[in-house]
Amino acid sequence: MRKNFGFFTFVLSLVLCFSASAFGQETTGQIQGTIKDQAGSVVPNITVNIKGVNVGFNRTAQSDDSGFYQARQVPPGIYTVSSTADRGFAAQTKDSIQVSIGNSSVVDFTLSSTVGAEVNVNVADSGVILDTTETKAQNNISAKQIDALPKGTGFTSLLRTTAAVRPEPLGGQYTINE
Repeated sequence: MRKNFGFFTFVLSLVLCFSASAFGQETTGQIQGTIKDQAGSVVPNITVNIKGVNVGFNRTAQSDDSGFYQARQVPPGIYTVSSTADRGFAAQTKDSIQVSIGNSSVVDFTLSSTVGAEVNVNVADSGVILDTTETKAQNNISAKQIDALPKGTGFTSLLRTTAAVRPEPLGGQYTINE
């Protein structure tokens, strides 16, 4: 009886250890930012619309008293983020915002006081997301970068496009930095 209890306790602890790692898997990212006016003062209660370009995802967020807004559990993809015209501020749109798994894409707005004007800002699709809360080096390779590679190249050509990968000449392998 005592051996069975010990075995049961061991199996139960193993199951609990492995189930805890399943909860740590992220499948979404987030978009956040601060809304300010041209003088640098925060602007509360501005509605921010988040619309997926290559993802069927739409969400709205509202800036709080400190001008901060946040949309959590956003699927990875490319988005258009826009602020609405409100209280004498012009609407503003930012295109090609890339969201990746486990990262926060920061999209800040500086609203102008011109009524009726709309400002469009195009963000280059470089595949690099700056996350000020992390210290790791990360590079997302987009489908556009893969298509731009010459035909007949292999997976190793794709590895060489990132800064965190370096070839090991003696071993013929690659080292990936974290």
